Amino acid sequence: MFLQCNNMAQSSEANTPSHDMFENLLTIAHYYAMRSAAMSHSVLETVAAKLSVSLLRHTDIIPADKAFFEAGVMCKVWCVIIYLYSLYILLIILISAVTLVMQIVLTLEATFCS
Repeated sequence: MFLQCNNMAQSSEANTPSHDMFENLLTIAHYYAMRSAAMSHSVLETVAAKLSVSLLRHTDIIPADKAFFEAGVMCKVWCVIIYLYSLYILLIILISAVTLVMQIVLTLEATFCS
């Protein structure tokens, strides 16, 4: 498809509506292929979610209900991961703060009570 699109760009059909449509279809196919590959690796879930959101730009070609549903599901999964990671970071900050306060209290106790 990519070669076909490049050939169209170098021919007399360059910058015609059919060429623009073919480029849009190539972009959509590329996004779907990348999203499918990203979904098979848990490390790339963010990329899959971003690609699902990017596909929303092309709801004039792909069915809007399908695009919004898939983007919503991907973002829901990603938001849960972000939420859990945020809780983890807050827990680490809280433990660090409590440890620091305990050290200050022990230092003050040793200074004033001895």
